[in-house]
Amino acid sequence: MSQSTPSSFTVPSQVAGPDDPRDVEPWNRGRLVLALRGWLGWIAGATWLLCSLSEVRGLPLGLPIEAMMGLLGLVTLPLIFATPTLFRRSITRFYERQFVPTDQSPGKLRRFLEKHEAAIHYAGFSHVGSFRVVGGKFCSFGELFVGRQGDVIVELVKLENYLAIEMLSLNNQGRAILSCSQRPLAGSMKQQSSPHAVCLRVGTPAFETLLSQHQSLVAQVNEETGAEPIEIAKDEVLDAMLYGCRAHHDMLVHLGESEDRVGPMTYGPFRFPTGRVTETA
Repeated sequence: MSQSTPSSFTVPSQVAGPDDPRDVEPWNRGRLVLALRGWLGWIAGATWLLCSLSEVRGLPLGLPIEAMMGLLGLVTLPLIFATPTLFRRSITRFYERQFVPTDQSPGKLRRFLEKHEAAIHYAGFSHVGSFRVVGGKFCSFGELFVGRQGDVIVELVKLENYLAIEMLSLNNQGRAILSCSQRPLAGSMKQQSSPHAVCLRVGTPAFETLLSQHQSLVAQVNEETGAEPIEIAKDEVLDAMLYGCRAHHDMLVHLGESEDRVGPMTYGPFRFPTGRVTETA
């Protein structure tokens, strides 16, 4: 099934195939856990307040109500203390994603795009589309671009609390090479790798600086392994992004940062962890 986007190209199939039974989850569990903790906090607070008023001012709550309040306290307090563990587990799970075309991105992302748009176009990137990303750890919005030679995909993304630039390249050995800016890492650099992915995280450099670092990383990885970059067509960008997300999570499992293992999966012309399995016409 395909969708039409504002930039008039066809989005490849995003339905989970027979390789992996997981579907896109429209309700993010991390946010649900945080919301649950908030509601439980209100319930526990109201319970404590009513019980305190009953004891101090002698309010006649009645035995059934007092028993119910005591039961609520016994149930909510353990759940409140358990939510950090539940949240940690929810954000380390793998979530299949879906890129839903949108006519307009949030204001913060539009201003972020205006800041980098001239540099993006000067580097030869063309706009793929504006998307709302459903099914990730947190709901996000992204502006996707693909390079003139199809060797680099750029995403300007708005996450929960910050804006970032992400870059993705694939090689003919199925390895995903990712570079991204993250404000929490301002002034620092961190590189992680696994058999199927290499990820470079830096602070908040200019677009040109991050692109240069990404291209150097791609050249280094391909030279060390004897691999060659593959060209990604405009109508393959979303499939390549989904492949990159799976490869990145597989790296987290490899590094011990997640226990939720992922298996093989086909995204259009790409099959994780093999890489491209069909050639474009």
